[in-house]
Amino acid sequence: MRKIVLLLLPLLAVFNMTAQIGVTPTNNANTLINNIAGPGVTVSDVSLNCPNGASGTFTGGSGNLQISGGIVLSTGQVNNISGGGTQTASTNNGAGGNALLTNLAGAT
Repeated sequence: MRKIVLLLLPLLAVFNMTAQIGVTPTNNANTLINNIAGPGVTVSDVSLNCPNGASGTFTGGSGNLQISGGIVLSTGQVNNISGGGTQTASTNNGAGGNALLTNLAGAT
């Protein structure tokens, strides 16, 4: 009986590793930067070059993530993120990317 319990404990730990987070899509650069800027930090001339729905804020990540909130920048739609790792989503935002990063990666 003891061996069975010891075998089941790691399985139970795996199931407890997913956590729900709440994601709020926003394309407001000031909202995003104010969410991560700490006390006493002054930010100016903020801009965001991101497709609609590909950026936002999150809350509720205090479980395994150990971060209670922050920002999300995605290659897809951020509203597909809050499924707790139980879903697969794919979105083509049609964004051209960043020429400097594309060159750095050696892609064409």
